[in-house]
Amino acid sequence: MGEINKIEKAMKEPSETLRISSEQLTPSERAATQGVAFLAEAYGVEITKARSEIYIRSLASELSQAEIELACSEIIKECKFFPSIAELFSMVENQDQVSRFRRRSYDQARRRDEQEEAIKEVKKEKTTAEIERELDEQYRGWRESIYCQNDVTAKHS
Repeated sequence: MGEINKIEKAMKEPSETLRISSEQLTPSERAATQGVAFLAEAYGVEITKARSEIYIRSLASELSQAEIELACSEIIKECKFFPSIAELFSMVENQDQVSRFRRRSYDQARRRDEQEEAIKEVKKEKTTAEIERELDEQYRGWRESIYCQNDVTAKHS
């Protein structure tokens, strides 16, 4: 449990050695700085300032803050050793493919559910012929009673 807290702390507060020289960080640069610190802590490696700047600039120039955070949090599930920049980019690309697949699957399931609901509604709706049959059955007794009454009155008159 203590290791998890250390990793979470590293994600939120990158070490000073991993900061790029500019005090004004973009969201992507901040995420990259935190991500590199997170990876260094997770893999238990020391990273030089020059190496960290290469990682930070490479990631921040190509990826959004969310993509960097996703790559850094997911890569530790895949890589046994400290990942290369290319592996981080691949992780984002793979996650994008998974997201698109999940989104397509969700959309397909939603469309299938909508179609099934529409079919159920159509099955619930009665055709004109069915309605006419029901009306005939419903009013047949009424018509027969009128005809019987007419027959009875005709016989009595």
